[in-house]
This record gives sequence, C-alpha cells and structure tokens, in this order.
Amino acid sequence: MFSKNIICSACGAACDDIQVEFRNGTIEAKNVCKIGNVRFKVIKSSQRFRQPLIRLEGKLTPISWDETLEKAADILVSAKRPLLFKK
Repeated sequence: MFSKNIICSACGAACDDIQVEFRNGTIEAKNVCKIGNVRFKVIKSSQRFRQPLIRLEGKLTPISWDETLEKAADILVSAKRPLLFKK
C-alpha cells in the first residue's frame, strides 16, 4: 500500500509531502527527515501502545477509546490557554 501527502508532526514543522509505503510488514517513508523517519518506524514497534491507558493510583490502567476522547475533551475545555495547531 502506498500513501502520499502524509502530514508528519514529529518535530513541529508539519511537513505535508511525506510518502509512505507499507510492504511485507515493513514501512518505508520518503521525503522525511531523520526525526520523522524514526516516528514512522515505530508504527510497527512491539513497544508501541496499542490501547489508551490512564494513570490511576500510580498504575497505568487500560480504558476505552470513548473514555479517552471524553478525558481529552475535558482537558481542552478546562484549559486556560490551550495550544492548538492548524495547518
């Protein structure tokens, strides 16, 4: 599978001309810097979080995606000066 015009947010420059190819279980990114290349490589990492977690009583506990979105919305709503990026 080949995708182009992918936006990379690895360093904050928000490059929008990245090309990514998924083939035989590997990922190859083109038009990407070293920082972005590492970010795309971890998509297939065994250490990547596969589900959302929340810290409860000092322990990471799995929660649903709906709960995660609610928590994120609560954080944004209660923020005094939220910082949002739009390209």
